[in-house]
Amino acid sequence: MSKTVISGMQPSGILHLGNYIGAILNWKSVIAKNPDWDYYFMAVDLHSLTSLKDGEKLRSNIIDAAICYCASGIDFSRDNISIFQQSKNKNHAELGWILQTITPIGWLERMTQFKDKKAMINTKLLGISKAMQSLQRECEDYITSRLEEVFDIRSNTAKIRANIGEIVQSNTYQFSDLFRTAEEIFAEKLGISDFNQQKHGDFMREIAKHCSEKAREYKMLDFEKQQEQSASSENINTGLFTYPALMAADILLYDADFVPVGDDQKQHIEFTRDIANRFNNLYANGAKKSDIMGKIAQQIRGNADGENCLKLPEAIIMEGSRIMSLTDGTKKMSKSDPSDASRILLTDTNDEIAKKISRAKTDSIRGVYYDIENRPDISNLIQILASTTKKSREEIEIDCKDFTTKQFKDTITDALISEISPIRENIEKMRQDKGEIVKILQKGVKKSIEKSEIVMEKVRKLVGVD
Repeated sequence: MSKTVISGMQPSGILHLGNYIGAILNWKSVIAKNPDWDYYFMAVDLHSLTSLKDGEKLRSNIIDAAICYCASGIDFSRDNISIFQQSKNKNHAELGWILQTITPIGWLERMTQFKDKKAMINTKLLGISKAMQSLQRECEDYITSRLEEVFDIRSNTAKIRANIGEIVQSNTYQFSDLFRTAEEIFAEKLGISDFNQQKHGDFMREIAKHCSEKAREYKMLDFEKQQEQSASSENINTGLFTYPALMAADILLYDADFVPVGDDQKQHIEFTRDIANRFNNLYANGAKKSDIMGKIAQQIRGNADGENCLKLPEAIIMEGSRIMSLTDGTKKMSKSDPSDASRILLTDTNDEIAKKISRAKTDSIRGVYYDIENRPDISNLIQILASTTKKSREEIEIDCKDFTTKQFKDTITDALISEISPIRENIEKMRQDKGEIVKILQKGVKKSIEKSEIVMEKVRKLVGVD
């Protein structure tokens, strides 16, 4: 009996090596092992709206992503393999909303992506706050020390520290501004009765210069904090919070048997199974058999036997799916990284590939062996070489155990050039005639609507919006 496989990626334009190894190579492997199954691959553009706010850019990204899928060797001319744009099939948004209405908030709050986004912003804000506090303490230490030297007021240190913060937090830039408040700060608040602006002018200039520098740094940090707080309130949007319901809809619409995912995405499949179970219990088989009205309701819905409506999918865990940054082996390769050197694109030239690999971060430990905890950068390069040569990590370790870093990187470069060059050429050709890829997408969305409408008809009838 034929099985159905569903998968997709956010369309971010030309794919990078992490997308290719993490998704496309694994998709091709599943297809090769099960050529008669039905496959639906999506450019999930609705999910992209949680971050991208540029319509023209998104349209371009969708076409480029689809071109990369085709150029990488997936044969969409076959009747059982389709690629389509998620938003062109309105059933995704409809089922996504229906599932939102039965999703407990607690389930969404537990989802890793939302928690990670919040944690990342909170960590950044905490770092800025600590830097501001450090500046204030540094200023307090300096001024207190100098006051103790000039006025010999060691007994009043606590009072000094309690008031020095005013100088920094006032963001005073001008010496004259500080001078005008000097008598109040030093005489009244700090109890220095013999303070004299003329007598202590040089001392005041020294203090003013130091405070002005620290106040300027403080104000810049304060501005950065305000900007980050403003951005976080806008960027952590409702869509980012509720996206798991839409992702579940993307899968459940197709009666999918399997979903290829990385090990870090298993939570999404677990959520999808949980929400499918919840829907089935609430609508499809939730009515008690002893409940006469429940039986009648099920008969009206066309579900007299109380069978499940939504199929529970299973995950296919994709090996080597997490390809990390070339500049930091602890972070996932991403196009959002400000450094181009962190990633290899499928359109990179041979020279660009060689340059990026030659500059890829390694470590000072001798030998080539996989140790993700202690050697994340080398381990990432081993995984890249293993994936592009279709060898195991253990085989790579044996082949490269006596290699110098240069020899190891040269081997990776050769493998990547061999893998990416034909893909790059295909991309260049397909970009010359985008009409063909548009036809492939149109064919795919037509088939996706036909397939998903079967599930949606049952869902609408069960919930009462048919």
